[in-house]
Amino acid sequence: MTFAEKLRHIRTGQHKTQTEVAKYLGVSNRTIILYEQGSRKPRSEEIYQKLAELFDAPVEFWQTEKESDFQITSMYAHGNAGRVQADKLVSEMAGLFAGGKLSEEDADEVMLALQKAYWQVKEKHIDKRLEEQD
Repeated sequence: MTFAEKLRHIRTGQHKTQTEVAKYLGVSNRTIILYEQGSRKPRSEEIYQKLAELFDAPVEFWQTEKESDFQITSMYAHGNAGRVQADKLVSEMAGLFAGGKLSEEDADEVMLALQKAYWQVKEKHIDKRLEEQD
């Protein structure tokens, strides 16, 4: 996951506003928006340290980007229950695609349906954030 994805996912999972995070880090709201859009990353070690303290996630987690960070990010966002749920979902989906009885076409349809559901929920969250900023 990218830094932007981690920050947005964990911030919303812990029910913190962009304004709260900005104040804690000592940066502007615009900086947090740019971080979450992926347009900018922190330049100072101090910001990474403050993120680690605020979200109880190690500095190294914030400084690296790995595809495998989804489960760990879910844990920081939603606690251990979030990680368990993410691990289960990833495991079930991997099993479905690797050895399930779905045809290739059906597997494609499942994947498209999951992506559609994800983007619909994400759009609702974006709308909610915009309302909160007003």
